[in-house]
Amino acid sequence: QNISEQDSKEKLNTALQIMKNAVSLSPSNHQHWNALGVIASHSLVAQWSLAQHAFIKSLHVEPNNAIAWVNLGSLYFINGNIMLAHSTFERAQSCDPGHVQGWVGDALVAETIGKEDETKNL
Repeated sequence: QNISEQDSKEKLNTALQIMKNAVSLSPSNHQHWNALGVIASHSLVAQWSLAQHAFIKSLHVEPNNAIAWVNLGSLYFINGNIMLAHSTFERAQSCDPGHVQGWVGDALVAETIGKEDETKNL
């Protein structure tokens, strides 16, 4: 079944409201904050400031969460903040060297800024 873009927007906005409620009920749950950031950063929602805030709140609660670092780095990357993306992907790598997305994100950064040699090493 094909879901229309309007249906997707409605479902995402419902999910956004649910996650806002979840973080208000449990502000010390880093997973709730991360989920709020993921929903807010979806292209059909595009609430970049809220997404950034949510990822940062998640990281304040759980600073060694490679997933949240990668999500924040991805948000920075898609919004053209390449050097911030680089530093957050590096932080993800240091938190969990086995979390591949941190390495992939950093390789995309290196490719974007034209450091092919560095991309091969990543």
